Amino acid sequence: MATCYSGVISAKLPTGGEIDWEPERLVFPGPWAGHIPFAFWLVKAAEPRLIVELGTHTGNSYFAFCQAVDRLGLSTETFAIDTWQGDEHSGHYSNDIYSEVFDYNKIRYSTFSRLLRTTFDDARAQFESRKIDILHIDGMHTYKAVRHDFETWRDAMSDRGIIIFHDTNVRERDFGVWELWIELSREHPSFEFLHSNGLGVLGVGHNLPYGIARLIEAGTDPDATEHIRCLFAGKGKSLTLRTDILALNQTLSTLKSELNKIEASHARLLIELEAGQAELSRRSDRDSLFSDRAAIAAELEDLRNQYQAACAERETLRADRDRLHLAYDRVVTSTSWKASAPLRRAIQEISPQRRKILRRIARAGWWTVTPWRMRNRLRAMRAAGLPQGAGLLEMLTHAEQDLQPRKIDDGYAEWVRLHDTLDDHDRNLIRQHIQALTFCPTISIVVPVYNTPETALTEMIASVRNQLYPYWELCIADDASPSPHVARLLQKAAQEDDRIKLVRRESNGHIAAASNSALKLATGEFVALLDHDDILAEHALYEIVADLNVHPNTDILYSDEDKIDEAGNRYDPYFKPDFNIELLLGQNFVSHLGVYRRSLLERIEGFVPGTEGSQDYDLVLRAVTAAGVERVRHIPSVLYHWRQEKTGHSFSQKNIEHCVRIGRESVQRLLDSAEFGKGTAVAVPSLWQFNRVVWQLPEHRPLVSVIIPTRDRSELVRNCVEGLLRKTSYSPIEIIIVDNESRERETQQLFETLSLDNRISVLQVAGSFNYSKLNNHAASLARGDILLLLNNDIEMIESDWLNELVAQISRPGVGVVGAKLLYGDSRIQHAGVRLGAGHSSFGLGIAGHTGQFHSRNDPGYFGQLLLAREVSAVTGACLAIRRDVYQSVGGLNEDDLAVAFNDVDLCLRVREKGYRIVWTPFAELFHLESASRGSDATPEKAARFERECLYMIERWGEKLPADPFFSPSFDLASSELQLAFPPRRAHPWDIPRSL
Repeated sequence: MATCYSGVISAKLPTGGEIDWEPERLVFPGPWAGHIPFAFWLVKAAEPRLIVELGTHTGNSYFAFCQAVDRLGLSTETFAIDTWQGDEHSGHYSNDIYSEVFDYNKIRYSTFSRLLRTTFDDARAQFESRKIDILHIDGMHTYKAVRHDFETWRDAMSDRGIIIFHDTNVRERDFGVWELWIELSREHPSFEFLHSNGLGVLGVGHNLPYGIARLIEAGTDPDATEHIRCLFAGKGKSLTLRTDILALNQTLSTLKSELNKIEASHARLLIELEAGQAELSRRSDRDSLFSDRAAIAAELEDLRNQYQAACAERETLRADRDRLHLAYDRVVTSTSWKASAPLRRAIQEISPQRRKILRRIARAGWWTVTPWRMRNRLRAMRAAGLPQGAGLLEMLTHAEQDLQPRKIDDGYAEWVRLHDTLDDHDRNLIRQHIQALTFCPTISIVVPVYNTPETALTEMIASVRNQLYPYWELCIADDASPSPHVARLLQKAAQEDDRIKLVRRESNGHIAAASNSALKLATGEFVALLDHDDILAEHALYEIVADLNVHPNTDILYSDEDKIDEAGNRYDPYFKPDFNIELLLGQNFVSHLGVYRRSLLERIEGFVPGTEGSQDYDLVLRAVTAAGVERVRHIPSVLYHWRQEKTGHSFSQKNIEHCVRIGRESVQRLLDSAEFGKGTAVAVPSLWQFNRVVWQLPEHRPLVSVIIPTRDRSELVRNCVEGLLRKTSYSPIEIIIVDNESRERETQQLFETLSLDNRISVLQVAGSFNYSKLNNHAASLARGDILLLLNNDIEMIESDWLNELVAQISRPGVGVVGAKLLYGDSRIQHAGVRLGAGHSSFGLGIAGHTGQFHSRNDPGYFGQLLLAREVSAVTGACLAIRRDVYQSVGGLNEDDLAVAFNDVDLCLRVREKGYRIVWTPFAELFHLESASRGSDATPEKAARFERECLYMIERWGEKLPADPFFSPSFDLASSELQLAFPPRRAHPWDIPRSL
């Protein structure tokens, strides 16, 4: 397992949170992007007075130094020296790059940063000797050039001086940095990173800063070197991948225009071919016929070759499977849902046939910037069975079929190998952490046993005895198993380990009674539930106790889980959200691994006989009710392996309908007694094993004020209003149309007609489009207790949609409710909003829709697209909120978020007040996705969007990449649920606790 925050690092290298900062600027090209976390650390460790960079190009490295200086509040001066004309290594480029870098520097860092547009040699005279603390050499990369730069600037270095060399690990073309690095690293203290083309850190001063000295000292220890390299390589990997996306972005527009030319040429070829065939049919002379046919066929073949050659100029053959899929997701189906709208609208304007070809081109686009991989790709293509003479479109079609989004299981074995397999070093760190813990409670592991297969029972016991946390007791109740091997194995285990306690029941009482018998043996402060044939991860109890040391008031803990087959293969992981009472009412996602404070279990009197098959579900529902949702903790780590028997002999496998019924009855008992609101538990129509709660409407139905901002597009407004008045069963409602300078005569006539209905009013609001301001103005005049923000491009499907929203928003503790929105083709457009999705020009993603482009009835990951659940935010296209809650948070932010992300910001402020944000799939509507808004591609709107992104990052930056309902084991940047390599969560034994 790759260990990134190790004890070795904490001992050798004083790192901190700066290595997790998000870069404010991330642009193509990307090799240096992988070193940005180190740049942040370097500035903090060195606290330089003067930083000079030789070779800045687009500024990934330079502005990382500047960002660190700015954020740390240092009095550092920085200088970027470059001609900004390029060379044979970086490629020659236009003046636009310098202009863009100049503008960015002027806006962000002009108080301490200067750009010198000159040669390195000419710039040298501007700096005094022995003044530079950090020098970054990244210009021409030949041995002669880099040696010259080093010798020219060597005497400018201070006695604390550090020189950084990029591309120390590149030995292609005439790169010679590696050769000079070997020479210099023998003469001076040094440390080298191998990732992202390599980065050499050379200590040329005689009084190096403490942190730098520790880094170089660690370089003499192979283990420390490996872990430090792993730390920074892991941190930098995602940043490098993001810059790969920019390469696709830059090629897409070119590819689109070239595609138009190619298709026009293709159409011309077809016309010529048809004309030739018509000419052939008119020929009667046999010799002439064959002569002309051959000439035309030859010409046609030549034209086909020209066509394929033209295509090949813009398209390579197929993509690196994993990286292209990631890149395509980010560009074409960007989870930054508003940022990607202009691209999606542009694609929608293309005909379906051309769109299909464009998708293939986009999937192949990555190859245009990685031509050195072509030989291996061709070899793989042939190995896949394509004939030697296969044409371009045939190969792209094959690639398209091969590049469909992978299921999580497709990469799970590799993920487990890299990120969920302990090595001896991990185990040593865990043992060291256990010794340092101040709270080490005994964990009682309760196991009811009945006729367990010998191998499974042996492995279950072994998984407990192998726990790295030693303070446990295994409490086993044998439920009168008739098989003799059960008693024999249990007695042998108890004799070998006095932490194993046994009781044998005289008669079979089934699982609830047996669990209670085992529970009576427990003396530990906490109780963990384990099935008789399942397996605990060896660090399971350690992670539980480590979390309890940080959150001592916790009463209930649960972890992620996966399944394990009879051959020991792990699969089907459930990476769960943080605790979510709405989801718990739909399914028991807590069960494995579930840990409870023993006094809580005693208070609720343990398991209830008669709930067999759903006894754990019944237990957690009662425990959460007794303890309170605030005392439940989720540990986002796979600590439990649930055995799946092919024979289906387990009770729950053989009695699935009974188990579902018992679980639903337990949910109903909670609804009848708890303070979550009154409702009825029924089966989800297309997912019968899970539950829907049909919440009761208030006895006195509140007035709902529906607010619809618009500008013209009368056909959309008419359709939306008719849906409210004629296709919506809920009443009473009032409709407030906020007219933002509509000019079309048809719209004015519609407003005059609608105003005749006393349920409808039209507000005239002048000025530029400001979605937040329009809604706030209407909300200030609304009479309803419930506000419903509704886009004018919403269409109703079923009549009871508003009943569902009102019933949900009327419940105690619920602050905002969102609906399930569909595109016109019935694919999902919105199933809740997750934070940190995708990426912005500032690097950090803001937000994106969950479930986007899935089919309407797709259950999603563990059924979550068909279950009501708590989310971090919902879209303002259809958002219900109580008026008092809206007013308490000040409504939408009309000053900073006129158009984008105001709904996300609103939801986050509502959550800060302690309310839940609920998404329900049982209110379905069509959404044409901002059909009445203009293009976001204008410079003014692009600038506005940038400002709004920046505001969200500054206001909510720490929360954006840490959505509690989106597992850190998933990749934030992907629109699909894809595994994160590595996960965003550091293991508790990896965290440098001494800092």
